Amino acid sequence: MTKSLTPPSSPLPCGTAPKVVASTFALFCALMQCWGQGTVQCRFEGQAPGTTLTLMECTESGVSFRNPFGPQPLVLTGGGRNELPENGTGFLAVPTGAKLAFGLYTFPGITFSLMSFDAAEFLTNFPGPVSLQVVGYKGMDLTVTNVFTTDGINDGTGPLTDFQRFNLDAQFVDLYRVEILSDRFSIDNVLIGGVPEPSTCALVLVGAACVIGRSWVRRRNA
Repeated sequence: MTKSLTPPSSPLPCGTAPKVVASTFALFCALMQCWGQGTVQCRFEGQAPGTTLTLMECTESGVSFRNPFGPQPLVLTGGGRNELPENGTGFLAVPTGAKLAFGLYTFPGITFSLMSFDAAEFLTNFPGPVSLQVVGYKGMDLTVTNVFTTDGINDGTGPLTDFQRFNLDAQFVDLYRVEILSDRFSIDNVLIGGVPEPSTCALVLVGAACVIGRSWVRRRNA
């Protein structure tokens, strides 16, 4: 009985593998240089007006918001509640005993900048202003801190302006994580800068890499 033997695949020509590795590394460096930076604004929309939803983590536009300090959940609200602050849109509320931490989850290890956010008190019957201690965490265990105080105006669906805009100073760049070490407040329109996004050059290079890789695989199989 004659056995049918399949000849082994032909090895790559001498020097091909190092060239492939070098080309891949060069392409990676080019992509890193072409990777742009954009901004995202987390608006906390999607919840129906007049309703609330308790949740342990809220993710939006590549940013994760959670309470890592205890079992208390956050509250996502669609607005339109007399007992809660109002700005005409949805927002995220941090109840009694909770804290808030957020950062990029789509690109772990990538830094970002915190530019601004809107904040108000948690309930209309909350007595007076709220002090918000905002802490940004950088590399080598460095931290930066800003403290903001709300004006204490919170009439729910009434005519007064409940939310205030707070702008962070120039220290709040190259951050890995931000924590707001306060409770009983509401937050909206969190503006984050330095978010990685592919530029046109990067997209062109990715397309070229796909074409080159497909061509190489065909030659290898042949």
